[in-house]
Amino acid sequence: MKRFNDMQMNIISYLCDGACHSGNELGLQFKVSRTAIWKQIKQLIELGLPIQCIANRGYRLNHPIKLLNEDFIRK
Repeated sequence: MKRFNDMQMNIISYLCDGACHSGNELGLQFKVSRTAIWKQIKQLIELGLPIQCIANRGYRLNHPIKLLNEDFIRK
C-alpha cells in the first residue's frame, strides 16, 4: 500500500473541496515554494490521484473527496 508524505496529505486535504487552488495559494498556505507544490502534485498524479492542472488557475481534484480517518474508524 502506498503512503503519502505529510506535505502530500496536506495538499490532498486542501484540495478535498473540489475547488481550484493556485500553486501560489498552496505555497503560502504550507510555507513552501510553488515549485515544491508542483513537485508534490506531480508525485500525487503519478500515484494515481485525479488532479487537474488548469493553466492560469491552479490545481483541483476531478471530484471532491472525503478522507477517511483511521483512528476514527478504529474507535
